[in-house]
Amino acid sequence: MSWSSIVGHREHLALLERAVSRERLGHAYLFLGHQGIGKTSFARQLGKTLLCENRSGFESCDRCAACLLCDANTHPDMKLLDKPDDKSTFPLEVVQQYIAESQLKPARGNWKITIIRNIDMMSMEAGNALLKTLEEPTPKSIIIQIAQAEDGVLQTIRSRSQILHFRPLTLDQTVEVLVNQGVDLKQAQRLGKVAQGSPGVAQEYQHQEYWDFRNGLLNQLKSPIHPIAFNQLWTDLFQLSSASTADKRRIAQIGLTLFLQLIQELLYVHYNLPAGNEAEDHHHLQEIVQQLSVEQMLRWSNAITESIVQIDRMVSTELSTEWLTAQLMKSD
Repeated sequence: MSWSSIVGHREHLALLERAVSRERLGHAYLFLGHQGIGKTSFARQLGKTLLCENRSGFESCDRCAACLLCDANTHPDMKLLDKPDDKSTFPLEVVQQYIAESQLKPARGNWKITIIRNIDMMSMEAGNALLKTLEEPTPKSIIIQIAQAEDGVLQTIRSRSQILHFRPLTLDQTVEVLVNQGVDLKQAQRLGKVAQGSPGVAQEYQHQEYWDFRNGLLNQLKSPIHPIAFNQLWTDLFQLSSASTADKRRIAQIGLTLFLQLIQELLYVHYNLPAGNEAEDHHHLQEIVQQLSVEQMLRWSNAITESIVQIDRMVSTELSTEWLTAQLMKSD
């Protein structure tokens, strides 16, 4: 991986390149932005560039031992911390272990790089433990914290970090990333339209079961929704998940997002907007629009959004989808 493989985010690349050339790189950064838009890849490449043994300007050589170790995620001086999938918050013990290791000198390079994902899920206790490291960093160390939403990050952490806001990619950029990852161009274009600027999210949509779910929603919307059939759609979709609650929660989020995007496409068709006319299911959407009022579509959109919020707040997927079914069955 090199900077040429990082699509988008050129303004942040230029900013950090200037900081390194002037030897004014900060010790703590907070990368904010939607899931799957390249924040972690950007952070890894920054770490690799700093650790490269034959760096030219702000470009890693991609050939030295340090670069090869970074590409294999085995460099001893670059660590990635993340919240375990089975935990709702970042455990204190993970942060404590990091603090102990951060006091050690670099094993082979001049820098120690720590990338902390899901910093917005860090508990107050864990955040307070991290605070001392942010306030009194060891020399030649850099902490790159990654989150989706700024308001989820503890204020004490925000105030001690340089914040960079990462924007979603354009459709063309999203398609470019997917094609570079080996996705067929036509499929990449289809995925790009529903991914909202996130190649990482687009990869998740490759399961055919999601598109079967979307087609099932289309069929349900062509006539009054039948609660048993609607719930069966969710039951079938959840067959994708393992025993992991986190997997089931993520599948519910993707399903709800597909449903929300479908309602948005119906509104586009209703108002004859270009985005609606370009939809691949345009003739089906036109048929459905004739049966739904704008008020009903907006109410459903609000209910789906609330279900997504419920899932984010750790409400069980079963309760959330049952609540949504009840909301959809209400008459105007």
